[in-house]
Amino acid sequence: MRRTLAIVIVAVIATATGGSYHEVNYGRGYVEHPVVTFGETTWRHATDRAVRLFRSVGVDVSGARREVVTAEETNRVAAEITGRRYTPGEIYSCAAVTPYDRPPRTYREVQGYRIYVGPEITVCRPETYAEALASIGAPPCSITVRSPVRATGEAALAGVHKALRRAGVHVSDRDARFSQAVLEAVKSAGNDARRRAAAATVVAVCVLWGEDDPNRAAEVQRRVERAYGVRLPPDTAVNAARAARLAREGAGYSRWWLLKRILEYWL
Repeated sequence: MRRTLAIVIVAVIATATGGSYHEVNYGRGYVEHPVVTFGETTWRHATDRAVRLFRSVGVDVSGARREVVTAEETNRVAAEITGRRYTPGEIYSCAAVTPYDRPPRTYREVQGYRIYVGPEITVCRPETYAEALASIGAPPCSITVRSPVRATGEAALAGVHKALRRAGVHVSDRDARFSQAVLEAVKSAGNDARRRAAAATVVAVCVLWGEDDPNRAAEVQRRVERAYGVRLPPDTAVNAARAARLAREGAGYSRWWLLKRILEYWL
């Protein structure tokens, strides 16, 4: 009965929006022109090298609008990912945001986004960028991440949010902090796909119910753990509570992303 009702809910939403996957999933504007962000160290010392790296996977950023990501901007993201503090001489990773129909030659389709992350990126994965985009309802687009040296990819993650703004998609600082709280919750679950899905569900349930107290979020986490048959670290509930608080304070997030997570848990 629950499964049938869930299918009916999804069908009604699809009918109301004309059945378009992208309209259901997103709807906060469109990426109509390419934007590329450079880590400030790369901008000063290795711009040409970065441009060649993008070109090597079929992304020509020569005519793209350009932005520079600073250490300060990267540190706001890194606080939720690795906890590192960077200096202005350590900001290397770069991100190109291009329209959905202009992806790199090689990419992974993740949650409706076409994403390529170069082998020199050591921490952030395609799922990292996709979860950040999906949680705030960013429109369909292609993301290419490169760096002239080995880098975590956190500057590129800060750059993706900045590039979306330049491309005409509204993403506030609060929206970005919401997506970072989601990412931190998912990251704490490790690399196992089921545990990561459970962590994202903890966030979604807390946001839906407004559970912005870590103790009450921990109760939600225990219920989700039983449903998924997994164990998650306490940090998951802490970050879920933070995301719920940001949502209550007005952070924009994707209702469809939330619904998908809740339906997965419910079924």
